[in-house]
Formats: sequence, structure tokens, C-alpha cells
Amino acid sequence: MEIHLESTFCLSNNDCILSKYDSLMMTFINTTINLDISETFSEEDWALFDEKGEIPEPIKIGHIYAYRFDLSYHPDDLMEMADCAHQDLSYFASYFLLEEGNDLKSYNHLFYLHEVFIDPKYRGMDYALQALAIFLQGFARGETVGCHPAPLHDLSKKYAQNQGRKLMRKYWSKLGLDRYSEKHNILWTEEWYMPEWLKNKIFES
Repeated sequence: MEIHLESTFCLSNNDCILSKYDSLMMTFINTTINLDISETFSEEDWALFDEKGEIPEPIKIGHIYAYRFDLSYHPDDLMEMADCAHQDLSYFASYFLLEEGNDLKSYNHLFYLHEVFIDPKYRGMDYALQALAIFLQGFARGETVGCHPAPLHDLSKKYAQNQGRKLMRKYWSKLGLDRYSEKHNILWTEEWYMPEWLKNKIFES
């Protein structure tokens, strides 16, 4: 089965009043995760599709919400942009753009993975990791990528905060995010490249 992604870029930051922010200095990217299950169809299934004149469409199994900062802009402007969006994004941006020791001058973009959701019945098959690897391969290869590792809303009550963070940190580390700030609960890598195991799983399976 193959994963297909459909990404939408928001070109206007409607939450911000100042018109100078209707730009791509910070871009919200909404990506639908679709699964092509056509290889599981029998000859009878295909005959039925042919009879109806239909082509089987991939099914939606989840989504990715991400933000991309254009680092050619001044950090103060980027921070003001992040503050317009939401608290988690503001904390993330502050860590990389304002705190010492996080020099991003040699990079073009900073990526924040805000939410990755997979329908519960499709979990446990690495679809989230594969989808994210494909997404980042297209948009963030060689760039700084990070997130706040924590269970999503439908799992947040299942674990204590520290346990949930630990589990999600271990899970998202499989994506190649190899640095962690416990104080800020930020997991990231300075230069993202697809891990070999994911490359083999996606392109050689």
C-alpha cells in the first residue's frame, strides 16, 4: 500500500492584523494523508470498478499540520508572527530564534511539526512516520525540524504528562529527531535527512 500526500499552503495569515504579515514569512501547511489500498483489491473488485466506470480513490487516514518559518526575515518579525498563531508555536520559535546556542543563519527554513494524526484503526503500521518522512523529504530536507513531543488529544488522558512525553519522544526519534530539551520539551534535529530504515520501508518495499 502506498501513502499519498496532498498539501495546502496558507498564503495569508488571517489571525494577524498587520498586512505585512500576509506573506510567506511563516507558512501554515495542511497536509492530508491518503492511503492507496488498490493492491488489496481482488479481480472481482476491479471488475466491479470497471463495470461502474470508476477509479478507486485513496482513502483519507489522517493529516499533518506544520509551520515553516522563512529565516531570511528578522527574528523579531518571525516571533511576532508566531505570537499571532498559538502558544506552542511561540515557545518553539522563541527557543530557536531568541535563545543563545541555536544559530540558524546557515539554514533557509525552520519547520515546526504541530500535529500529526492517524485514524486509530490505521495506527501501529508506521503510517505516521512514513507520511512525515515523505512530507519532510519534499519540504524540509537539510533544514531544522522540531516538535513538542506529547500525545494527541485522543490519547492525552491515557498517560501521565511525563510518561506521554517520554513515549512520544521515543516514537518521533525514529524519524531522525535526535536532540531534546527536557526543559522546553522540544525534540529536533539541526539538519533533517530521511533515516535509512524509513527510506527502505517507503521506496524499497
